[in-house]
Amino acid sequence: EVIPFFGSGIYKYRGHADSSWPMQTSLERLNTRLLVPMPEAGLQEIILTAFKSSADLFFDWEPQGDLEWLSQIQHYGGPTSLLDFTDSFWVALYFAVWTHIHRGMTSDYSVTAIRYSCLPEGLVFHYPKRQNARLLAQQGLFLAKTNHELSINNILLNGGINFDNAEVVDSIEAARNILLINRDDHSHTRATAIKFIFPARSNHAVLSYLYQMNITGSSLFPDRDGAIYNLSNEAHLMATISNRRIDPYSVNPPDKT
Repeated sequence: EVIPFFGSGIYKYRGHADSSWPMQTSLERLNTRLLVPMPEAGLQEIILTAFKSSADLFFDWEPQGDLEWLSQIQHYGGPTSLLDFTDSFWVALYFAVWTHIHRGMTSDYSVTAIRYSCLPEGLVFHYPKRQNARLLAQQGLFLAKTNHELSINNILLNGGINFDNAEVVDSIEAARNILLINRDDHSHTRATAIKFIFPARSNHAVLSYLYQMNITGSSLFPDRDGAIYNLSNEAHLMATISNRRIDPYSVNPPDKT
C-alpha cells in the first residue's frame, strides 16, 4: 500500500550532470542491455526475490512492502524502478554539478523540479519508513513507478509534464528568483514542473557556492564511507580554486584566461 506523504516543500528535485539526460531508472537501463529485454514487472520481481532470499545476511529487520524493499536495493546501488529525488534544490544541484566536474563533462547540467501534487497516475513519491543518516542528510525520497508498462519519461509526458520550457539560468540568484516565484501562495502561478539548466562554464563557481552553504560530500554522506569519499572532493575543489583563481564567494564563472 502506498501511503502519501509530502514532506516539506511544493517541489521535489533531481539533479542531472547532463541537461539532455532523460528521466530513466536503473532498471530501465538494465533492461536495454539484456540480450532479450523482459517485461519490467517480471524483471523487478526477479531482482526482489533474489535480494529477499539473502536479506537475512544484511538486515536484523524486515522491510514491509515492495517499495521498502526497493528502497533498500536502491540505497545499496542495485537496479530498481525508483529514481532518487530530494526535498532540497541545493542538494540536487550539488549532485548535478559534482558529477559534472568529476566526469569532466562539457555539457550543460540541470536540476529538475516536479510539483508533488501534479504527478500523473503511474508514479508516486515515496519516503522510506526506515531512514538512514544519508537519506536524512540529503532530504531524500524516491520517485517510484506503479505502472511498469511505460518508462518514467513516457508516464510524465502522457501526464502532461514536459520540460520544453526549461529555464536557462546564468547565476544562483536567477535560480533563486524562479524558486521564489513558484513558491508563492497563489497556486495558479506555480509551474507543474521546472527544469533549471546551468551552463557548463559555471560548474566550479557553483560548487564553491554550495560549499559555503555546507552542502559538501561530508555533510551529505555523514558516515565513514562518506568521509573517505569526500577527501577527493575537497582536494579537487581546493586545487580548482587555487589554479583557476575562483572566488569561492562568487557564483560567476572564472575568466578563461
